[in-house]
Amino acid sequence: MRRRSALPVILAMGTFVASGSFALGQSTTARELADSAYALVDRDAALAKEVALKAISMAKLASDRSSEHDGLNALRYAHFLSGEYSACLERSMEALTLARGMGSERAMGDDHGWIATVLMETGRQTEAYAHAQQAMVHMRLSKDSTAIANGLCDMSNAIRTAGKEQEAMVVLREAIGIYVAIGDPSGEAFANGLLGNLLVERKQWSDAWPFLNKSYRYTSEHGTDLEKSWLERDLATTALNMGRMADADQYLADAERRLRKLNALREMPEVQRVRMELLQREGDLVGALGTAHNLMRMKDSLNKADLTERLAQALTGADVLAVQEQLGALSVEQRSAEQRIEEADVRIGRWRMAGMIASALLFIILVLHLGLVRKHRSVRVELERTADQLEELRGHRIPRAGELPV
Repeated sequence: MRRRSALPVILAMGTFVASGSFALGQSTTARELADSAYALVDRDAALAKEVALKAISMAKLASDRSSEHDGLNALRYAHFLSGEYSACLERSMEALTLARGMGSERAMGDDHGWIATVLMETGRQTEAYAHAQQAMVHMRLSKDSTAIANGLCDMSNAIRTAGKEQEAMVVLREAIGIYVAIGDPSGEAFANGLLGNLLVERKQWSDAWPFLNKSYRYTSEHGTDLEKSWLERDLATTALNMGRMADADQYLADAERRLRKLNALREMPEVQRVRMELLQREGDLVGALGTAHNLMRMKDSLNKADLTERLAQALTGADVLAVQEQLGALSVEQRSAEQRIEEADVRIGRWRMAGMIASALLFIILVLHLGLVRKHRSVRVELERTADQLEELRGHRIPRAGELPV
């Protein structure tokens, strides 16, 4: 599945209102809605889904299967970028059924490519490879050079996940040759990016650099922010390992800015991993530690979301409802446990405060006791001294009249 560049599309007689929904004019067509949904995907996936569903509904009412297929294409792309792989797979199967009814070899090839991509993301490599092969068969039958090159890109991904990297590079070079021959700069940039990424994974930094730069030159002007961020991440990784720290820092800053704007949480961990490595190499261990902490938090959050998604992929119908009920019950138990922990913390805090007060009182009593003991001793010493003085006075007192001196 090769994702086409989602360049902005202006809706005829349609306006985008502040509430985040589309006000449709009478002349707005299902195809225009589908194209607009695709253009929105990397900026606002939720809105893209809403617009795509409207496009699909309009296309069905008009019996426009081609536009319906385009709407499904935008919808599955939005699901894919949101990490909703089971929904993406379901929409791709719907699109494939529709494409078979249309008899479009290219559409069937694209749908098999999408299915292969989703299966690769979920670890079902054998099935993914089979669908990639089917995609290639349909693309060649279409006799469309662009479709064939797109199919080669899909095939390269499937071959790559099977561990046949050299074969994947050969396939990608063939795709690049076709794109160059037909004058398709968008396709050429896409294939160059794939080849550059493959070389990055193989740690062939100097080989990857020119392919990534070729891709970035086109994508930086015509691609989406998400597509730019993917290339900037790979360029940063390559620059870092080539000792070009300033370039790496700039590419990372650009990628981080784009992903924050898009709120693309699933893409951020890889960028943060490269950022952490850059900080380590620059000797900023405190910054690297902070980045590592943020990275752990992001991955933990994503892993929890992925767990629910994997459960949904494995189960259907009543099983999904049962799992959702169990998850709901677990959430209630978790909240109850958290409440009990909070109550225990309050009680512990009270006991701790009481202990501190008791310790303070004990200290005061001890100080008073020591003071009294010292006072008692001083009084006792004073009494003894007074007694001695009295004894001394008795020994030297003046005799009364008539008394004989002692």
